[in-house]
Amino acid sequence: MTILSKFSHVLVLGRGGFGAELGEMLEDCGWGKPVFLDDNAAGCAGALRDYVDPALRRQCPAAFVALGNNALRLQLIQKLTATGYKLPVFIHPAAEVSRSAALGAGSMESLCQEMAGKGYGELKNRTADCVIAALEPLQREYKRIIADKAYLQNLINTNAEKAAYRANK
Repeated sequence: MTILSKFSHVLVLGRGGFGAELGEMLEDCGWGKPVFLDDNAAGCAGALRDYVDPALRRQCPAAFVALGNNALRLQLIQKLTATGYKLPVFIHPAAEVSRSAALGAGSMESLCQEMAGKGYGELKNRTADCVIAALEPLQREYKRIIADKAYLQNLINTNAEKAAYRANK
């Protein structure tokens, strides 16, 4: 994971829904106002191809591709890397990331390669499969606990006693 000093400008390629959300998060987390490039959105510093502009390179040491087209995203990630941009992983401080999650260089690139040529629906299906797999152990434990009526009754009784003790303190 790339660490950059805060308040550096970040170049965001794409100003659609994902880019707008990322821009808000960057500002909220102290990274400053992002510089957007987009071929179709108003209020941008230029088109997607303008990432090579030396003035943008000096202003923005880091970049992020916020586009839904997997193949184009991968192409732009590769071009940004070759141009010398840092491609950090941005995580909102309020986000909860599983301790088994793997975030860092290559994660997005390998996902883009895997999803290249596939639509957004395929990515959503893959994401849903990962969420289901992550929740399976919790669901098993929940079913085990719910089925154990004696355990539940003991838990209720114990906590009722603790609550009564604290209330009468």
